[in-house]
Amino acid sequence: MTVPFGFYGNSLTSRYSCFGLLLFIFIAQTTALPLNDTNFEFESSSTESTSTPSLLENDEVKGPLTDHFVRWLENHGFDSLKFNRPDLGPYASFGGKIDDDDRVINSPVIFIHGNSDGALAIDGPYSSGYSSSISYFLKNGYKSSELYVTTWGDRNSTNAHLRIHSCRFLSYLRMFVDAVLEYTKADKINIISHSMGVTLARRIVKGGLLLSSDSYMGYCVLGQPLGNRVNVFIGLAGANTGMCNCAGADDILFPTCNKETGFWPGDYCGQNHLTCGDDPQPYPCTRPQYSQFLEDLNSDPYHLEGNFIASLWSHDDDILGHGCNVYGYPTPLIPNSNYYHILSGYNHMDTKDKTAAYQFNLINYRKIT
Repeated sequence: MTVPFGFYGNSLTSRYSCFGLLLFIFIAQTTALPLNDTNFEFESSSTESTSTPSLLENDEVKGPLTDHFVRWLENHGFDSLKFNRPDLGPYASFGGKIDDDDRVINSPVIFIHGNSDGALAIDGPYSSGYSSSISYFLKNGYKSSELYVTTWGDRNSTNAHLRIHSCRFLSYLRMFVDAVLEYTKADKINIISHSMGVTLARRIVKGGLLLSSDSYMGYCVLGQPLGNRVNVFIGLAGANTGMCNCAGADDILFPTCNKETGFWPGDYCGQNHLTCGDDPQPYPCTRPQYSQFLEDLNSDPYHLEGNFIASLWSHDDDILGHGCNVYGYPTPLIPNSNYYHILSGYNHMDTKDKTAAYQFNLINYRKIT
């Protein structure tokens, strides 16, 4: 059995944009609430709280993209996109072959970071990137030619409340994925996404033609669905049905919370009004009407994110808050997930930084141990 669809709605309208987690941390400090697992059915799933597996020492991982990959990008029409992000330095990208003899053996892994984060770790809050994950993969048989990440934002946390799922970000990331597929000539890739990166990654894999306020003629063209080219898709601490800190007037105050393209979770669910984080809900509640972008993303059962979809989160997430529940449903749970795992005692960034072994095992064995 796979994750049921009912809560996610059935709208197929396409309008999009956002996820500004960092602004709301001061109101996201809540006691973790238990999830009632009896409401859902999963395949190959695990619900027990666990501690972090011991990780190998996290040596410094340094980019940027290899010269071989950069030259290839320049010669294949991707130069203007600057995936190596020279404006942000050597920690803003990673990946590529060393030379023409560097063979790609493992299915490449593409990492997609969240709001205000970046490719690799730098000083500052919410800036750990995927250094821990890449270090772990490198120490367990992977090469730089099989691991890829770029930075899609400016890494300035003061802009977190302004970032949306814009056509600019979606197109940039979709073209990065297309470039990796073409460059490596891999039949399939794997995707590991975190936070806002989860919903960005889901959209670019689903592809399609989207209505967009920041694109030419109001349309954002993301191409054909890529789900059949994705082996394993991992979503870490995403906000797939919105986040409760975006309820109420915040959808007006902060662009990242807007009702069209943001992380607005809905103000009503049945007779419940502004009870997003309550568990249980005061009255029976089937589903709220939430952000149009998320409604459209979640109501498409035909274009899945990959052959195997895994969702991980922590009840103690300090950004999503409320035990990660939105009107009684776990917002990090991707529809049609084949596997899910709930952590305990991890904050929002820990769910990415301290689960490298889990990520590796899911990619290679479709289980965490």
